[in-house]
Amino acid sequence: MNLRIKEKILTKFSKLYNTNSNYFKIQKLPNWINFYTNELNKELQNRRKVKFNQYKQGTVIMAELGVNIGDEMSGPHFCVVINKNDTQYDHIITILPLTSHNKKRYLPLNENIAIKNLQKIKSELLKLNQILINNNNNPFEVRQQIIVLNNQLEITRNFNKETYVDTMNIRSIDKSRIFKYSKFSISENFVITDKNISRITNKIIKNIVK
Repeated sequence: MNLRIKEKILTKFSKLYNTNSNYFKIQKLPNWINFYTNELNKELQNRRKVKFNQYKQGTVIMAELGVNIGDEMSGPHFCVVINKNDTQYDHIITILPLTSHNKKRYLPLNENIAIKNLQKIKSELLKLNQILINNNNNPFEVRQQIIVLNNQLEITRNFNKETYVDTMNIRSIDKSRIFKYSKFSISENFVITDKNISRITNKIIKNIVK
């Protein structure tokens, strides 16, 4: 592709971006382009990871799905891992996006992905607050942990609602798209039941062979 064509494409993109700044996909573009650029740099500099976390089928993760077209899910989304036999050396996993918005084609998950983490966070906050009560020095590190956990508590409460699986938006992604969080986040710390994995699998099969 010559320079003139490249400039024409970039000008077209710039006009689209600047005249549609309120559209939600346009708003997601800067973060996505930044993420994409960083990942390309890693490839060019041979800094890609060799080993990744290993995910059990049914694990809920937070993944960057990029900015896509039409009804394809865009942006950071909770997803459920549906492939089996993943290893640390596998760089690709197959996922289905999760959402709190219901549509006819969506399948209710029938599980609350937030409740266990809410309980875990509240339990840890009780322990930390007790440390402050028993320690007259009020250690700075403990106070900082409490601030972080209170923020995590508010974030997690936003997901304390009905969750649906978009079984039509099945896709495979590179593991570098998965966000790393703490032991108090939902991502990587919640695994849906085998019963619900079976429901999801049956729905996928029905979508294909109906």
